[in-house]
Amino acid sequence: MEGGQRVMKESGISKTAAVVIAAIIAAVVVGAVVYFVVPKGKVGKGAAVTQEDVAAFFQTADEGTVTDIAQNSIPQEILSDVSKAPRKVTIGAEWFSIIEGTSWTQQCQKALDWLLDEFPNLEAVVQTEVMPDNTIPVAERMIREKDADIIIANTEFMAIPLKEIKDKYPDKYFVSQTNANIEKGRNWIRYYAKQYQSTYLAGLLAGALTKTNHIGVIGAMYDVVICRRINAFALGAQEVNPKVKVHMLYCGQWFDPPSEKEVAETLIDKFNCDVLTQQTDSAAGVKVAQDKGVWYIGKDADFVELGWDDWSTVATSFVVNWQVIWERIVKDYLAGDRYPENLYFLGMESSVMTENGPLITVDLKTRDKLGVDSISQKAKSIAGEKVLNLIERRRAQMINGTWDPYMKEIRASGITSWERDRSLKEGQIISPAGEMPTKEELLTGGYLVQGIVAPSN
Repeated sequence: MEGGQRVMKESGISKTAAVVIAAIIAAVVVGAVVYFVVPKGKVGKGAAVTQEDVAAFFQTADEGTVTDIAQNSIPQEILSDVSKAPRKVTIGAEWFSIIEGTSWTQQCQKALDWLLDEFPNLEAVVQTEVMPDNTIPVAERMIREKDADIIIANTEFMAIPLKEIKDKYPDKYFVSQTNANIEKGRNWIRYYAKQYQSTYLAGLLAGALTKTNHIGVIGAMYDVVICRRINAFALGAQEVNPKVKVHMLYCGQWFDPPSEKEVAETLIDKFNCDVLTQQTDSAAGVKVAQDKGVWYIGKDADFVELGWDDWSTVATSFVVNWQVIWERIVKDYLAGDRYPENLYFLGMESSVMTENGPLITVDLKTRDKLGVDSISQKAKSIAGEKVLNLIERRRAQMINGTWDPYMKEIRASGITSWERDRSLKEGQIISPAGEMPTKEELLTGGYLVQGIVAPSN
């Protein structure tokens, strides 16, 4: 073991990490299929593999199993050889909509591009406008023609069909979003982000900006994801302005610019809303806000960065960085994990490291400015220091994992289209203050909180 201890000392590798590396070397020697990746910048340079490198790529190691096959020494030249020849892995991305002109899919593509830049041994094939009836044919074509290893779908309606082929391809990962359905499998990975945390922060700002006490939401449809996000948005708005009413009207589709435009106009003209946000994917709503001279809060992506409007209309945007979740899944695949984590629900407490520092899962963002700094100067002057300090404090608490909007008292509005929530009466306490709902409860709850006015279609 003396040789192994020498390499550990020189490379900064702990005993536990060395055991994992030794197992990899043993497997390589006997010709087993092993996936090993070193961080960007070290590939081909023969750099020492550090404890941090190992921890990043082998988050779940059964030490008892790998110890059984571990070697007594870890030659540095073998580590270097392994690091020089990472295996190529292909992601097959199934996007439900076009990319350009959308907030949701454009942000998904941005996350995929980040992964491709981060992992030099990663490549991707993308298919847009995938619907439930062609989800499986597209996935199988990607596997057959491009040897796709990981299939990622960016809506739940593609997730359910993928369930049917997961056992047919046991060495592939099928990765898809979850709305209300949280089924999962060994290689069928479901994921979502705690977008409600950033919509809560946006709600704090919206509650301070409104002069009419009426805020409008352009909704796609009655959907658990929309309920969860807009509940938090309303909780934030009400925290700084108890008189606020949040009005939500539906377009019937996630991407339907003419309907989104019509709903935006109705919210302003009929319901007197002077702050708007959306749960849809086009730029139609923000253009109406610009024409009507009301505030707008962007959704999923930075609307100013997209060029959809500027800070004179867009107070800020709440964004999601899917790469925080996807990076973990890619690392599990590269590590050869046949039993990866298969239900992700990450928020501000989780991040990836970039050259500019940590990138958290969800945030407020405008042109590389985050949190309070992302808010337009005009909006800041209206909101005032008290509200800005509250936004800053709550954001810090969520990053630290010490607070969450759903730790507030949650009371039902009495509006629901979800069978499991039909018994809820207006004003009924769903969860008391200080009690955090479970991940499963948050992912499947189809209720709206008090203060939201919406159809129960």
